[in-house]
Amino acid sequence: MWQLLNRAIIQPAKQYIPFLLLTSGIFLITAGSIFGGYIDGLPLIPHGTGEVMSKAGGGILGAGVFAVIMKSAQFTEYFQRNIHDVFYRPDSLDSVESTRYKWEKITKHLLKDTLPASHQDATSVIMKKFFDNELAFHFERFEAAYDISLSEDKRYANITHTIKADVVISPGHESVEINQQISTDGSLKLTSLVIDNKPVDIAAHLSKDCDNDGFYNFSVTVRPSTSSCQPASDRRVTIERSYEHVQDLEKEPYLMAAFVRYVKGFVLQAKCHNCNVFFSTTGTIDDPEMSMDAQGNMRWVLADRDTLLLPGEGYIFIITV
Repeated sequence: MWQLLNRAIIQPAKQYIPFLLLTSGIFLITAGSIFGGYIDGLPLIPHGTGEVMSKAGGGILGAGVFAVIMKSAQFTEYFQRNIHDVFYRPDSLDSVESTRYKWEKITKHLLKDTLPASHQDATSVIMKKFFDNELAFHFERFEAAYDISLSEDKRYANITHTIKADVVISPGHESVEINQQISTDGSLKLTSLVIDNKPVDIAAHLSKDCDNDGFYNFSVTVRPSTSSCQPASDRRVTIERSYEHVQDLEKEPYLMAAFVRYVKGFVLQAKCHNCNVFFSTTGTIDDPEMSMDAQGNMRWVLADRDTLLLPGEGYIFIITV
């Protein structure tokens, strides 16, 4: 039965993921916006479901647009293979700006047939996403873990999110600032920050965003112990961070994360108490197989230690009872 389902539905659907993301995103936004009030009034349907559909539709639509732009296997393979030269073989390049110009021309050429009317705009988006601010550092050996439990009324999720990663700082940079904006409709607390095995005072590194309600800003500056002229592979800073937050599942029954930097090697795990999660990747990453470890953690290897993930790719958890 599973083989028939896989052959008849799942495998064909994978070939049309960008189309499915675009259409499902538009459908959810339309249904949530137009019929939200009617949906909220249905029996057994939690209040706010229409708004949740609109928000989820926006995220799915964004993933669909990005997937369409990045779907070219030729572009993705070329990009992933050659980006390593920027980090590990800078001497082989004329200059970063020269390389950036060449890649912009290649990108425009590759997209000309796919997006004949808007390949210039698509090229600008890709170059801005990948080359404007992302070359100062990248992440390696990234591990992210979620511990999720529900309140007694099943409405709120108590989430502990822990990450550990190597920040690899590119040559020519004495220090880099790591910034992250975190969205939550509940409370959020940074509980631990460790840099190169040294605990750091957490008070100054997390603050509420005064301009955006429900957003928090995390920021920390790190410096390698070696000279700025050393190769990037020798200029690592290990960062460990943990925070806790409470999420209202009637408003946001999902967790979504997108990489804003290059990530080489990424392992994700989740442990659920009195709940379940549905997991899927976003962008061009194939959904990895899930495995279970001895501690009851679900594990997904999104990228092995030699595989590079691109900015804009990521994953989503949908929390279910």
